[in-house]
Amino acid sequence: SMVVSNIRNYAGFNLFPDAHPCADAMEMWVFRHRRVDAMAAWTAATMFGVRRWKRYLRGNVGHYLVQSFTVTSDRPMYLQLDGEAVRLGDGTRYEFQYQRAAVNVLM
Repeated sequence: SMVVSNIRNYAGFNLFPDAHPCADAMEMWVFRHRRVDAMAAWTAATMFGVRRWKRYLRGNVGHYLVQSFTVTSDRPMYLQLDGEAVRLGDGTRYEFQYQRAAVNVLM
């Protein structure tokens, strides 16, 4: 699972401190294992600024600033856009590219 954003604030929480619409990059979290506890712990550590927890969790979570990325799969994938499941094309390849001052995105 992954979370990508170009905005810092989500629902009143500073979840993406390195993201900014004019920062030339999106902040990406990649969860290496499907573990809800690791996802919740990383989110809480980020939300409350607890760096000590984040250092402990780095083995389960990749944290990156990216300008573009591609996601591929042998099976069709769905995106969650504004709370709705969406599949574009055949759903096996999605390419994303940062564009300065475009739409605010939390994916």
